Amino acid sequence: MQGFVVEREKVTHAVGIEFTFENKVFKNSTSYLQETAFSMICEATERALLLTKSRELCVCGGVAQSTRLKEMLCNIAKEHNVKFGFAPNEFNGDNGAMIAYVAERLIKSGYTSKIEECGIEQRYRIEKAVVP
Repeated sequence: MQGFVVEREKVTHAVGIEFTFENKVFKNSTSYLQETAFSMICEATERALLLTKSRELCVCGGVAQSTRLKEMLCNIAKEHNVKFGFAPNEFNGDNGAMIAYVAERLIKSGYTSKIEECGIEQRYRIEKAVVP
């Protein structure tokens, strides 16, 4: 089948989609979707680093098992002269443990909140965060 042009890049339909974006070759649309999602995570992370003036970035949980995401976040850390770290993969699958660890850190820092004030806000923006 013939390809078609998207932003001056050739997309072929023979076995799947293969295209180049920012000098990186993607073999299928799943890779592109992942790259887009990771870019969004990185953008939010970079904004959070700048807003909080943090000098450290630690990645944990299931997403921390991704070599590509760690590579992208490491580049952001280098760009902003921020210390970067991540837990070994054997510890990155248990999000419950990660949430408990964050809760412990918050409690030790003196942060408290009443149960009535707690809830889920799906579209929460990091700029609204109160950092103890």
